Amino acid sequence: MGLLSDTLEDNREFAGKIELAEFAFIELPPTPPSGVCCPVCDRIFGSDLALNNHIAQEHGREHVYIKANGRVVRGTEVFRQKVNQCELVLLGLGGVTVMIQAGKRRKQFLVEANTDLLEHIPTEYMGEVRVTVSHDRTKRDFLMYFNTEPPFDTRELNRLITAFQERLEQGIEPDGDAYQKRQRSLVQNDLEKHYLDGFFEYCLGFFLEKQGHWPESGMHLETAMHLLRPYATRPARTARRILAIRMNCFTPLQHCHRSSVFYPARVFFVDGDLILPLKTGDSATPPEGVRFANSPSDAIATRDERVYLDGFTELVLAAIKAFYARDFFILDGTLEMLERHPLATDTNNEGKLLLLKARGAHVRGDQRTARKNYERLLYHPIFGSEAQEFCNVR
Repeated sequence: MGLLSDTLEDNREFAGKIELAEFAFIELPPTPPSGVCCPVCDRIFGSDLALNNHIAQEHGREHVYIKANGRVVRGTEVFRQKVNQCELVLLGLGGVTVMIQAGKRRKQFLVEANTDLLEHIPTEYMGEVRVTVSHDRTKRDFLMYFNTEPPFDTRELNRLITAFQERLEQGIEPDGDAYQKRQRSLVQNDLEKHYLDGFFEYCLGFFLEKQGHWPESGMHLETAMHLLRPYATRPARTARRILAIRMNCFTPLQHCHRSSVFYPARVFFVDGDLILPLKTGDSATPPEGVRFANSPSDAIATRDERVYLDGFTELVLAAIKAFYARDFFILDGTLEMLERHPLATDTNNEGKLLLLKARGAHVRGDQRTARKNYERLLYHPIFGSEAQEFCNVR
């Protein structure tokens, strides 16, 4: 376990998004894939109906979110182009109170079904839009920026983040009171607050995991993913990709470039390739950019850009690296360590381990073992289609 940084990625990924060590901007998400994304777990569905059915079955009966320009807004979102769609979606709620603030204009109203929020926002509006949805004693806040680019300074923020990540490495519980005081002295707006809150939740989640408090840990890690999702800083991107592997919501991996530490994980979980794509002149081993940072000399990043990497995810990355190098001695040994890990029995992790074992057996020609593991994945929500294809063909 230690601190990890994604390597410096292809410059195209940073264009217009980030100025390292100076100012960071909210990330402009890539063109969304066809379909709609779950606001809770990031899975993609082919229709709004399929999404709503999934939310009702997997995440409880009552949910509220905003869908704008085809993207699901979880908390904070930036739209650099004109917003043509901004719908409040209610699932299982009979009625909510909505407060919209756009500049100096404030409006409150009651709704009982999905509602077009653009009807309550000035036409061609540019700036900050706050939406608060209240139901009984619960409240949900959304912050959107229409046709604007809100910068924020990350230098001091990243130093504070590094400080409480170092406490995490030492096994020291995050000090919530001290963090709140320091946060209030540093943050200038909600963007900076959400950025810090995301990393505090990240550290608290992994600390609780170290203590064996699995359910509480998972809730904090999920909150961290949602809070950090919009940010294009290297620490936020690295944290999202670690969480993507932990939580089986692989969307944050899909735009990793070849120089990224997470590129093999993208090829394995998103592309589903059995061979790591090579360019002309590449060797058959993983590219030099694929390495795992456990000490300062291992990472191409400043001290304040590195992110805590938990032991379980580190082993998963090592297993994937061994798989593509066809180093089955290392792969088998790493899988044995993963299977002995306390987190191995988690449903998400069971699926990942079965997939690693199935593909590992398949590429080495042991189709009987591959089928045995694939059969246990036949009804898996993510890996099931691959398992069904394998078992039907062979």
